[in-house]
Order: sequence, then C-alpha cells, then structure tokens
Amino acid sequence: MKLIKRHSLGWRERAAGATIIFLGAIGVAAAQIEPEERAMATVAGVHVTITADAWTGLPPDIGDIEPLLVTIENNSPVPIRIRYDQFAAVGPMGDRMRALPPFEIRGTEWVSPYYFPGAYPFAADRFWVAPYLGGYYGFRPWGSFLYDPWYYSAYYPSWRVGLPTQDMLAQALPEGVVEPGGKIAGFLYIEDNPKDGEHSRFVYEVVNAETNERLGQVDVPIEID
Repeated sequence: MKLIKRHSLGWRERAAGATIIFLGAIGVAAAQIEPEERAMATVAGVHVTITADAWTGLPPDIGDIEPLLVTIENNSPVPIRIRYDQFAAVGPMGDRMRALPPFEIRGTEWVSPYYFPGAYPFAADRFWVAPYLGGYYGFRPWGSFLYDPWYYSAYYPSWRVGLPTQDMLAQALPEGVVEPGGKIAGFLYIEDNPKDGEHSRFVYEVVNAETNERLGQVDVPIEID
C-alpha cells in the first residue's frame, strides 16, 4: 500500500506538513504526503500520522490484509475514542474496507486467544485501553468503554487460517481512549478489496470519548497495490 497525492480534492502541495480543510463546525483534515510514504493530518487538535510499508513483522506478506502504522496524538482538550469501526479505507465507488479487529481469533491453531504479547512496542502516553483488552496490554482500563460484539463478529471470517500471528497481535493499535496530551501508535489491518481499484482514501472519524460527539474526519489518500 502506498500513500499518494490526489489533486482532485483541492489540496495545496507543500514540502512537508498537512493541508487542513474545515467544513462548518466539523473539521475534515486532508494530508500532505511525504517522500517516505508517511502522511500527517490534524483535525480538531488531533494529529494523525499514517505510515505505509512499515510492517516488518511475521508474516512479511499478510496477503489481502494491508497493515498501516497509525500514530494518534491528542492535542485537543477532550479525551478521544479509538475504535476499529472509526477507521476505514474508502474506494472510488464508495465501498468501505474496515479495519479488521485483530483479537477476534476464530478457526486458527497458531495463536491462543489468551496470548499475552508482553510490553507494547510503540509509544503510548495517557492512553486507557478498552477493558476487554486488559488481558493483552498493561494499560489502565477505561471503565465505560463498551464491547461491540456486532462489529467484531461480522469480521472474523476475514482472517485466514494461521492469522493473526503473534507479531500482528503485539503490534496492533489497541482500542481505548487517548486523554488530552496523550499518544498511542500501532498497526491497523485493513481488508484489501481489489474491485475498488488502486486509489482509495484512509479515513478516521474523530469522536469525543465522553460525549460521543463527532469532532471531525481525517482523510488520507492511499494506493492499494
């Protein structure tokens, strides 16, 4: 997967940084792409960095699943929610390829569903993990973060036999809450949908964890190989 420029969205080109477009009270951030396949965008005080081709774990090739390294820094005055259903790749025909829940393991013998990956390998600060993931990470649990069985159960058939591996679990972006001034990073696993062609958009709906208010949308162009 590559990060690309799409001039049709009316972005300004700069040497680095992000172009931000605000529509009414809700912000929409469009990213400027850097040569090293990294895009950065900011909306409502939430800074998001998406890095393509950063996966170095096992397996080296995850097949029809695209790993994207996502870093989220919350510089807003409110806690923000991190759920897999807030992320997607949107194809040119409008089809949404959602982020796959990495811990919904069905039909595999490689990794136990109670596998504990140990220390989280990415930077994290002022991050509270979803309580149902407390057995996987050492972060403090966020008490009112509800499990969504409908989203999880709808996507488990996407995992082929033998996936996810321990590396995929250990390096996944966890669901939870990022406090003001906090930061979290990890891989999102996006289902590749070839019928949408090469050009898609990575989107993230920024949501207030306390009020469920939608604060804006990060929108980054990607190219699915």
